Amino acid sequence: MKITKEIERLYLNFKGFDFKTWKSWTKASREYRQKVPYCEICKDRTPKKLETHHVIPQHVCREMNRLDLIVDERNFINTCGRSQCHLQMCHKGNYKNYRPSIRKIADFIDEMDRVDEVIKNG
Repeated sequence: MKITKEIERLYLNFKGFDFKTWKSWTKASREYRQKVPYCEICKDRTPKKLETHHVIPQHVCREMNRLDLIVDERNFINTCGRSQCHLQMCHKGNYKNYRPSIRKIADFIDEMDRVDEVIKNG
């Protein structure tokens, strides 16, 4: 579909939507999924659906006037889309919420998995 100037103008007027940022986000999220091709919460390496999630949501980035965070991979985390990984861990059970500490939680889970492996292999 070819995006006309009129369609782009309509999008720009919709909740501060910026077509250039959206195109950049699409490209950045695709590259991030290629770089990190697994769920960073449960470590599933073959998820049916891999979603790149914003640690700080896009609407908060816009409110802070930090559009750069929308396309910054340091603000990304991949989830498999299952409820326990995406909804529960990233949104605390409600999509109106977000959890800025999700990256630290994912790193902690990773560390606990390594500890479990050491204990298991004794």
